[in-house]
Amino acid sequence: SPRGAAVHDFIRIARRRFPQIRLAVYPVAVQGEQAAEEMVDAISLINKKLTTDIIVLCRGGGSLEDLQPFNDEQLARAIFNSKIPVVSAVGHEIDFTIADFVSDLRAPTPSGAAEVVLPDADTLKEKTISLHDRLVRLMERQLDHLEDRLALLKQVLGDLSSPLSGLFLRVDQQGIFLVRSMENILAADRQRINRLQLRLERNNPESLRQVSIGRLTALQKRLVRAAHQILLSRAQSLKQQSILLEAVSPQATLARGYAVVRKKQTGEIVLDSRDINPGEQARILLYRGQLDVTVESCSYEGET
Repeated sequence: SPRGAAVHDFIRIARRRFPQIRLAVYPVAVQGEQAAEEMVDAISLINKKLTTDIIVLCRGGGSLEDLQPFNDEQLARAIFNSKIPVVSAVGHEIDFTIADFVSDLRAPTPSGAAEVVLPDADTLKEKTISLHDRLVRLMERQLDHLEDRLALLKQVLGDLSSPLSGLFLRVDQQGIFLVRSMENILAADRQRINRLQLRLERNNPESLRQVSIGRLTALQKRLVRAAHQILLSRAQSLKQQSILLEAVSPQATLARGYAVVRKKQTGEIVLDSRDINPGEQARILLYRGQLDVTVESCSYEGET
């Protein structure tokens, strides 16, 4: 589990030793009937991606029964056939599992695996600087040695006749060429070291965190603007629909001078003059109020 103490121990030690490391956590069960199958699937998925340098199986301590998934045959085959090196980091120093024997490396605890797998960034930097200094000193000694040999050759050949003057010139030219070559090599090494230092600085967790915060802030602003535009659009649409509903509502029709006539006894709406007879009572609904009337006569459309 990404929230487990074993995983947190591994991440904490890894970040301390090599802050620039990129870690990917694949949550799987490490106990129970489905644990072995989930670990096999995770190892297969990581091998398909081929973007990982090493796989570390992390788990805290537990009883022999709890560790049974690590004795599963399918898990052992998946570890053995993995193209990516696998480190077994089950937090149990006394008991061994089959996974420990088929893995490329066994660590007694997850934090111990981080100590073994990852180099210390400061120590690595110091070694790089030390190797560079040794290389510089070695080349300087080599240059001094070549200059001494050149001086010796000039002394030995100094008394010879003039035909050897051209040889002296060529020797000097070769010496200058050799010195320049050594200087170019040293300059190239310094540039490579400077590039490595810049890469280490760019991959600093604090710098990456600041970049992520900036991106998150920009996304939040975009989300707020998009939500505002959606609300405005829906409010406008709702307003238009309200105007349309109000225009076709019965109350609006009555406000334009129309009326609704119902039979007083039954409440049935009278649509045709033939739907009501003289002498019957009717109720007329107006925009404001109503009238109770008695029908005196009925005329039909088309009558003379």
